This record gives sequence, structure tokens and C-alpha cells, in this order.
Amino acid sequence: MKTSTPLRHCSVLVTRPQHQAENFCRLLQQQGATVHHLPVIEIHPLLPDKSSLPTSCDLIIFTSSNAVQHAQPWINTFLYPVPGQLRCKVVAIGKKTAQHLEAAHIPVTLQPEKMFNSESLLALAELKTVRQKNILIIKGEGGRQQLQQTLKARGANIFTLPVYQRKQPIPDRSLRTALQATKIDIITLTSVESSENLFSLLHDEPPPWLGSATLLAGSKRIHNALIKQQRGNPVWAAKNPSDENMLDAVLAWKKQHDNHDGL
Repeated sequence: MKTSTPLRHCSVLVTRPQHQAENFCRLLQQQGATVHHLPVIEIHPLLPDKSSLPTSCDLIIFTSSNAVQHAQPWINTFLYPVPGQLRCKVVAIGKKTAQHLEAAHIPVTLQPEKMFNSESLLALAELKTVRQKNILIIKGEGGRQQLQQTLKARGANIFTLPVYQRKQPIPDRSLRTALQATKIDIITLTSVESSENLFSLLHDEPPPWLGSATLLAGSKRIHNALIKQQRGNPVWAAKNPSDENMLDAVLAWKKQHDNHDGL
């Protein structure tokens, strides 16, 4: 039986960090895509300042799988002061974060069902009544402030613990040269920072496709931010930045693109 390859003749640039791209690249290749990987963000661990931890917590929120990974060397001791007794509820921002927590044997109490962002977390009933509760947010350095600001406005006592930082990588000269000689149809971006870093990395010698390739945003929020950047590229949006939803968005874009070309 002939295998369906709907992304045949489609060239995709994946910009996820090195350690987070493998599965997504494989899914694209299984659909017939030609995949190029240009990491535009590097993740570097930070030594957490554990002196800022509250003595007791009602909720701990992990805002990414990177937060789980870089908190893992010490978080079990904090979560389980008594072996087998979890000291507080654990909240994951999305499915992948929850999977990393479960893999680390940390049970997840709450997580959004569909959208994986601060807005979907804040819409959970359990996070609407948080007055006087101690909430620890484990996150990357910097980033959006909406989660902690909104929970603080709702009366919670907020503690934040950055355990990693995002950096723009040093340009890979050989990879940039290779990208000059190819054609990219669609660029996948799972954060606004990814877009900024991509155009910064390729600014000095922009490849011919940089101003015309479709930018696939990992959420509506990122989509709107890319529109505001006014780079001139077509912009498409996925429902959320998970590998599966990003793949679905690439497939939907390709189908519409093919239908348009066939008119």
C-alpha cells in the first residue's frame, strides 16, 4: 500500500532548541517534509536561589518542561519532606510539562485541557480562588509576567524561582551557508523570542526565502505578535505549540497552499 506523504515537496525550518526538536522533526519527516533545524534559542541552567522558597506551599506551578528538567536535581526534597507525602498541589502549564513531571514521579494535580499558556492556567477554577495561598512558580528567567501578576492581584502570595535562562545561540556558519542554498516554505516558531532571534541571526546575510516563507506561530498570541512585527511574511497559527498541533497546522497550511496553487 502506498504511504501517504502530504508534505512531500514541502521544506520546513524548525527553530526549537536542540534538545526539544527531535520528535517534531521526526513527525514532519514521516509526512514527507524536508526538514531543516536551526535552533534559535539555547537553554542554560541557573543555580536556583533556594533561600527564596517559602517554608510551606499550597501550589507549585511549572511553566515549561525546561522548568521541570532544571528543577529536578533538588525539587523532590522540597516536595517530599516526608517520603511518600506530597506537600502541596502541582500544576503543569500543558501536556508536555505534565509528562515530564510524571516521568520524574511527581504527580500532577492540575493542568489545562486544550490551550497550554498562562491564560488557560488562569482560567482554571482552582486558580481563581487563591487568596492568601502561597504559590511557587518555577520558570525561566524573564519571560511573561502575566501569571504571577494576575495571581497576585487575586490575593495570592507569589514566589518565583527561575531555574534556567534562554540565550540566543552563536550563529553556526556552516548551517547558515547551507540555508542560503535551499528554499524554505514554512518556518515554525513557538515563541515571540524565537522570531526575534531568527531574524537577528540571519540579519547580516538574509537567505532569499527569509522575507517570503510562511511563519507558523505556536499560538494565537504569538500569531498576533508576529503580525505586529510587520515583517511582510504570511503568518499562520497553530492551536498550541505541542508537536502534534504544530504538525496539524503545517498539514492544514500545505493543503490550503496546494489548493490555492491548483486554482
